[in-house]
Amino acid sequence: PIWQTLKIVNEIEHIMGCAPERIFVEMAREPGQKGERKISRRTALQQLYRSCQKEVPELYNSLSQSRDDNAFRSDKLYLYYAQLGRCMYSNEVIDFNDLFTNRYDIDHIYPQSKVMDDSMDNRVLVKRELNSNKSDAFPVPLDYVNNAKDLWQTLLQKKLITKEKYHRLTRR
Repeated sequence: PIWQTLKIVNEIEHIMGCAPERIFVEMAREPGQKGERKISRRTALQQLYRSCQKEVPELYNSLSQSRDDNAFRSDKLYLYYAQLGRCMYSNEVIDFNDLFTNRYDIDHIYPQSKVMDDSMDNRVLVKRELNSNKSDAFPVPLDYVNNAKDLWQTLLQKKLITKEKYHRLTRR
């Protein structure tokens, strides 16, 4: 209830000597309350890859055979498959053996210095040098757009990226 919250705020104010600037409230599910069960990232990618298994059979096979669901908690791994194993700015194939080295970064399309958006709609896997060159620039540099726009259209068509991500990448 609200009165308990106000009582806690008053206690914090008394202890700190001033009112708190922000209060964060976490809500737990009630016992017996059912939450939505989401499908895993791996399963979602497998479903999407069925429509493009002819174009990238090696990625489809490795996705189907060798990765467990927990591995896809890695954003780099998830983005690698969601981008058909390509850099989103150069359209070059990413060597899977180099994926977890310092050759590749996750870039924020809208720079985090300007917008606090860490969603998948705002992140792409790219070569580190291209990310460094882009820095905090927005929109995405035109030469990156020219290199990769066909890839982005394919990913959008295959539903591997959202319309929102495509819009952010192509926005002028």
